[in-house]
Amino acid sequence: MNNLPFCWPPPTLPENAVQPVGGGQIGLNLGGHRTYFPPEDGLERTHLFALSHALPRCQADGCSADLSGAKYYHRRHKVCEFHFKAAVVVVHGLHQRFCQQCSRFHVLEEFDEAKRSCRKKLADHNRRRKRRKPQLPTTTPKSSTVNSIEELSHHADV
Repeated sequence: MNNLPFCWPPPTLPENAVQPVGGGQIGLNLGGHRTYFPPEDGLERTHLFALSHALPRCQADGCSADLSGAKYYHRRHKVCEFHFKAAVVVVHGLHQRFCQQCSRFHVLEEFDEAKRSCRKKLADHNRRRKRRKPQLPTTTPKSSTVNSIEELSHHADV
């Protein structure tokens, strides 16, 4: 629990303690000024708000596909189904392809031929598969049924 006394109304500051400086700055007589908000009357803030609340769009250059009705995966990674499957997509002026393992665009040089996963992820995948493979013995023992049949035929000859 807080042991500080509750004051109502709050104590007032002397008139010269807080001085408006202008241009989006607040002065507290601390020997300098700090800018806490832009002087453009909040236009930058409005722009940032609009960007964060904009409809999800495909990140491919020139694609204006609205992803609001698309599958969750496509909305999350900001790629329409067409560019998700495309072999070549222009993103930020570069020829790229969507990697299904990384869930992002890579330049084409990072892919082998028409593969949908980049070389790095394919190498990691192959390394894991190789590690999981059981080691086969060099000599295979005969099964117990074969051994028992041989023993029976040997006893029948005697």
